[in-house]
Amino acid sequence: VPDGWKLSGINGNAGTTSFSLEGTLGKGESLAGSDLALEVSGTDMGRLFELPGAARSPEGPFSVTGQLGIDDSRLRVTAIQARAGTLSVDLDADVPWPLDMSGGQFALRANGVNITRILPELAGLELDSDDFDVVAEGKWLDGRISIANGNVRIGESTLSAIGTLDLPPNLSATDFRIEFHSPDLSQMGTVDGARWGTVPVDLVSSFAGTSQRLTMDDFTAKLGESSIEGDFTIDFEGDIPRFETTFSSNTINLKPFQVDPVDDDPAEENESDGRLIPDTAFPMEWLEQVEGRFTIHADRVLLKRMTLQKSRLNGEIRDGSLHVDEIATDGYRGQLVSALT
Repeated sequence: VPDGWKLSGINGNAGTTSFSLEGTLGKGESLAGSDLALEVSGTDMGRLFELPGAARSPEGPFSVTGQLGIDDSRLRVTAIQARAGTLSVDLDADVPWPLDMSGGQFALRANGVNITRILPELAGLELDSDDFDVVAEGKWLDGRISIANGNVRIGESTLSAIGTLDLPPNLSATDFRIEFHSPDLSQMGTVDGARWGTVPVDLVSSFAGTSQRLTMDDFTAKLGESSIEGDFTIDFEGDIPRFETTFSSNTINLKPFQVDPVDDDPAEENESDGRLIPDTAFPMEWLEQVEGRFTIHADRVLLKRMTLQKSRLNGEIRDGSLHVDEIATDGYRGQLVSALT
């Protein structure tokens, strides 16, 4: 072939993994003109790829097939199909060559069972072994990511995302919307080993940006009896990001989330240093990394043993300190009003 080498019947093995190549390999350092069909198969993907954190590679045999093409400036990955255990992934992508993050496009589809296996540890969240589907189609250019189709389904719960995200310092192109719906949040999994009570969830939020500001508006969330509305703005213009946030609710029902903790060692429960308030370190360092004001109001807060009325929390983070101007709530027998710094 004038612009490369014709490859036929190229096969190899590395332990229990085998591979084959067919097609044209381009000449020169850039390998421009390459057009290769690739096949890889083996008995254990974990021997080839170690996933981060608590994530684990799928068990069982695996296979990868697809087409790779290179011209003067682009790498095109076409009809990549990866199968490993219950996991199935299909990918098409067009990226710069040599590789960089200046711009490209992608189309990804994945499905399987138990998405927790392939995810990093999620702050104590352990999802149940439900079937899942992931679809992501979009492009990126000079730090701007556009999602034309983003959908995740786990069991009967769904997450969708569509729009454009700009990265700091210029956020002006941000126009993004997310939605999450679940008929019962408790059926998705456990948190720190405990399963919440039955809670249907509907959450919608939009994000917009200017040159140095990100705004979350139209935030609405319904969690069973609870309904929450609010907005959040963060400004990156100064040396330290500054936020303003307001949330309000007619009713916040915390009963489904008040579950008894998992007691792995009952003997530890009896060990005490006599303190009424546990000697638990509070991470104060983050107070030096952001400033801003917050206002939170709830007409009713439902707890297992009481109902609080007209609860308010107002304050700010300033000069590395937390200043709470008002903590207030009405109970059955009176009113509590306090402030702290």
